Amino acid sequence: MEDIEDQWSNLRLTEEEEEVIEFPQGSEDEIYRKGERSLIEKICSDRVVGKEVITSAMGKIWRISKRAMFQEVGKNVFVITFANHADRQRILDRKPWLFANVLFFIMPYDGNLQPGKTHPDKEAFWLQIHNLPLGFMTEDWGRRTGESVGNVLDIDADEDGVGWANA
Repeated sequence: MEDIEDQWSNLRLTEEEEEVIEFPQGSEDEIYRKGERSLIEKICSDRVVGKEVITSAMGKIWRISKRAMFQEVGKNVFVITFANHADRQRILDRKPWLFANVLFFIMPYDGNLQPGKTHPDKEAFWLQIHNLPLGFMTEDWGRRTGESVGNVLDIDADEDGVGWANA
């Protein structure tokens, strides 16, 4: 294996191979428009999930206006293109999403992202704790509890700082 790595590190391009390739103007416009309606999805599982399986499952769960197109671009990495911006935004706003009890990260399309380099390191979650004593259902205790897990974005409490709703 080291032999191959040594040989690979010694490879060099010839002058002919170093030629710059010019792309015609306008070709990136269509990619940009498609990218505006797309999201990148990474399924966090060692088990490989096929495009057909994820397309069928998420099509039922998301209940979007028109079917989304899933394009596999790496192991458990997909580009999802929606028919419209509203469906894309709705899915992005309602994350995180699970598939077969496995988290999958959804992030906005980035034309500079390489499929093999999709390594998201954080995701926002709604944390709900049941059966707390009423005296602990406050914004302050909610913040303390949330901070013990990670960064706190918001606490669901009334203006007076009490969170007794659906206690």
